[in-house]
Amino acid sequence: MNHTTPSSHTSSQTTKVKVYLIMATFGELHDQLMDLETAAVMKERVASSTRKGYESRNVAFMIWLFDNEQYHNLLEPHIFSEMVEAENKDCNTLTKKHTHSKKRFFLRAVCRLALTSMNPGVLTTIPIKLDILSFTIFNRFLSTFKKTVAKDDSATIRLSPSSYDAACSALSHLFTESGISKESNESTKELWTKLSAYKKGTRRLGVKEKDNLGLSTDEGKKPLPFSAYKYLAKVLFESSKAEHVAAHTFLIIEWNLISRAEFVVNSKIDSIWCHGDAILFDIGKTKTDQEGTKNIDHPWHVYANNECAYICPVLALARHLITYPKILAGNCPLFEGSGQYVRYNNILNEIVSSNEHRNKFVSLGMPPEHFGTHSIRKGAVTHISTGTTSSPPIASICLRANWAMPGVMNRYIKHENAGDQFVGKCVSGRSRLSKEFAASPAYFDFSVLTRPEKERNEKVIDSWIQSRMPEAARSNEKVFALFKMCVASLAYHRQFLDENLHSRSNVRMSIFFLEQIPLVEHVTVLYPWNKHAILLRLRASHQISS
Repeated sequence: MNHTTPSSHTSSQTTKVKVYLIMATFGELHDQLMDLETAAVMKERVASSTRKGYESRNVAFMIWLFDNEQYHNLLEPHIFSEMVEAENKDCNTLTKKHTHSKKRFFLRAVCRLALTSMNPGVLTTIPIKLDILSFTIFNRFLSTFKKTVAKDDSATIRLSPSSYDAACSALSHLFTESGISKESNESTKELWTKLSAYKKGTRRLGVKEKDNLGLSTDEGKKPLPFSAYKYLAKVLFESSKAEHVAAHTFLIIEWNLISRAEFVVNSKIDSIWCHGDAILFDIGKTKTDQEGTKNIDHPWHVYANNECAYICPVLALARHLITYPKILAGNCPLFEGSGQYVRYNNILNEIVSSNEHRNKFVSLGMPPEHFGTHSIRKGAVTHISTGTTSSPPIASICLRANWAMPGVMNRYIKHENAGDQFVGKCVSGRSRLSKEFAASPAYFDFSVLTRPEKERNEKVIDSWIQSRMPEAARSNEKVFALFKMCVASLAYHRQFLDENLHSRSNVRMSIFFLEQIPLVEHVTVLYPWNKHAILLRLRASHQISS
């Protein structure tokens, strides 16, 4: 007999409905999260810095369309309405001097939001009607890429070819993000066909304009000469400013790795280790290898320079680590903080352009207006490839700089340690035609001692260093081995540091500088041919003890 009452049956049905609704809601949320994850994965196909560059250029194009009334039909209506409101806000925004702001902050924010909120396939979310964009219109936008030259205020010349390339790349990115094909109709086909020819023409025309005005046709930053590199390192080394310790390390590492500044800024202490007489840098993701698979299992070799302490990579790293010892704990960037690229770029440019040093850099072949962080990379490559008649193979240089070689060379010529070791020693600034090219880094040498003495001394120096490291770093064997090499470099160059460090330098405040490093009499620099002498001494001591 069924004793279920109508009310209990209704309650049961209600519960089932609630459970169903909850499960349905959960399913929808799960699907939405999956969609968001998919969108995030799709965005990773383009580096975040590159994406930001595309967005800024497309924002400029949107504002140009907005400022020219005849092109308002190319902007999506509801986005255009938001742009009008934003423009009104900008017009009512006053600066500290109570003048109208020209930055158009609100308008740019609306454009940027519209570009980042696009949904491929949904035309109402795409800010620019790309299917009706013609070559004529976009070409008129590119025609605004001009600047007034300082030599003659009445003359204007085209911007560098890279500016046109960047604008076209940003537009291409916009097509991809919107899901609109470049061959969707005759207008878009014509746009991309003619843009290629236009870019070639503007390159030649730009050169002619500069030639007519007697201007240099060089593009980009000039390479930093080796002599100017040493002088810049010297200025940073002897400075009293705390931030110049890290800036000096940044300069030395970028030069020795022949890398882009972005890689140095993002490098981690855990990707640095030592083996034999070299410091090794594991190279992960780079501009030309966004997946980080190109340089697996072959790190770059960096070597000490005992001839010129100002540019010695081991000593530079030692100064940096004893000034910022928390880095030794690992799991953190070598240069902590946000916006480090801009910070170091500003520091280096400030020194090169300063009244105190400007004339010196000009005399060394580095005019301030032609200097940038990329000058360091260019200068390092120039120094090792053409600095002397004894240079590494061009293939090893290209591999170190992450440059693709032409044709089958890129397919068949691969990394080998010998080639990179030669590059590393050359770029360190060692004299290639002297015995110093074969010198070891400074290290604690107990080889002439008996085995018990050797083991005892190793324990003494290891425990002394570990007791002064952050507790979290003491168990990290890889970092400890690296830091021990740095401490040996500090001991070897101690007199030089005493004489050349500024009296208010932060390096002097480190415990590794304030206290006497034990067993400094065993810190030495040797050469390959010293091995024979060491063996003879060992045999002699063994015969005496016998």
